[in-house]
Formats: sequence, C-alpha cells, structure tokens
Amino acid sequence: MKEYFSHDHHARTDEKIIKMLKDLKPEGYGLYWMIVEMLHENQGSIPKDYELLAYELRTQCERIKAVCENYDLFYERDGRIFSMSVDRRLQERSEKSVKAKASAIKRWGGNANAMPSQCERIDDPMRSEGYKRKVKERKEKGEGETDPPTVLELREYAESEQLKADPQKFHDYQTAKGTWKTMVDWKAAFRYWNRTEHPDKAPIEQAVVTPHKVWMDTAGEKTRWSNSFHDKHTAGGKCMFCGRAVKAPAICDCSGYSSGFAKHMESAV
Repeated sequence: MKEYFSHDHHARTDEKIIKMLKDLKPEGYGLYWMIVEMLHENQGSIPKDYELLAYELRTQCERIKAVCENYDLFYERDGRIFSMSVDRRLQERSEKSVKAKASAIKRWGGNANAMPSQCERIDDPMRSEGYKRKVKERKEKGEGETDPPTVLELREYAESEQLKADPQKFHDYQTAKGTWKTMVDWKAAFRYWNRTEHPDKAPIEQAVVTPHKVWMDTAGEKTRWSNSFHDKHTAGGKCMFCGRAVKAPAICDCSGYSSGFAKHMESAV
C-alpha cells in the first residue's frame, strides 16, 4: 500500500526556502524534499550521517550539511535529524488514526467480529445484519412470503429508477435460487443487483502538469545523468582521467573530470 504526506503548494514561498534557493539553487530544493521523504519513511528521524546521505542522494556532503543546518529547516537531537513540519504532520496523522479507531469501536461496540469484511458491503441488502434480522423476525412471526414481482413490474421499476440491469435475468436468477421466499425488499435487491452488474465508474482525472512538476522531472533526469557519469568515471575507486583515488561520494577535482562532466551534462534533458 502506497503512503503519502501532505505537501504545501506554496512551500517555495517560505522565507527559509527562498534563502536556500538563493544559495543552493533548485538542487537544494530537491535535496530538501528528498530528505523530507526520508523522514516520513523513517517515522520522523534519520541518522545525522552526511556522508551516507550524500552517497544515497548522489551529491556532496557540504550541500547536504548546508540544507540541514544553514536554513533552520531541520533540527538535530541525539545524533539524529528531525523536522518541525514533519513532526506536526505525523502528529496529525496519529490523531486522525486514533479518532478513526475510536469511532469504529463506538460504532461496532468493540466487537471486531461485527465489523464487515473488506469483501462485504454494509449496504448489501442480501448480506447486511439488518436483512438477516428482518428475515428472522418474519420467520418468528410466521409471516408468509409476499408474491414475487413479475418481469413487467421489474421492467417498469427499472425504467422509473433508470436502472440498466436486465429484469428478466434478475427474475430468472431469483426464481432459480428460490430467494423470493426470504426476500424482504425486492426493490432494494434489484437496485443492488444493478450496482453489481453496472458499477458507476468515476471519470479519470487528468494529471495536472505544474511548473514545479516539470522542474522536478527535469531535475531528477539530470541527477540520473550526473550519477551515471560519476559512477562510470570513478569505477574501481579511481578517476579515469587522472588516476587519482576517489572515495564515494567524493568527486574528482581534476580538469579532465570537470570538462568531461560539463560536456556530458550539456546533453542532459
């Protein structure tokens, strides 16, 4: 199951973010959100290990340290990195979960067995507890079953309610199964039959392409190009241009590596 966290659409206008953008350009903005994602994935905190973070995000330690320490976007405690905004969102999520659980307990009286399964709809007139209770009451009172509707009555009801289900098919099925005897409300049963055969399909929402999404896609592609160049030309722990030992995530500062990297990135998307 995929999880998500809320993202303020005006985050880029925050004073702290603006200062970071001024110094670190869009790369800093991307690093900030990647760290926020990591915090959400790890219950709100990650180890303060800039070298490890730089290697994982394929950047330099100095840039990770700047994002984490220079703009009051994160804070450190006991050797771990936290974020006030992430703390707040996690707290809100926890409170909603507690309220939802309390509401479920209140509704079902603390009886987990009374709650419907994922495959059972509570509005199903053929399976709900209300339906079973009415059938039981009818049997206890000795009430006889009502006459089943004719196909013509079903067709007229379908036209009045604009139902797409085939009245003849519904009538034949109920007759073959012998369910008319215990059916409490054939109209409700017919509506449910219609929903199962012709479920409403919500229109597919078109993805909204925003300038931020375009930039993030482009930045991600450039990051992959940058990483591929670095991995290729530092294979074996040595720069392929000058032979100098390079320990990840460090980048060789020789002129050959710099000029090669510049030419490589010119062709990036």
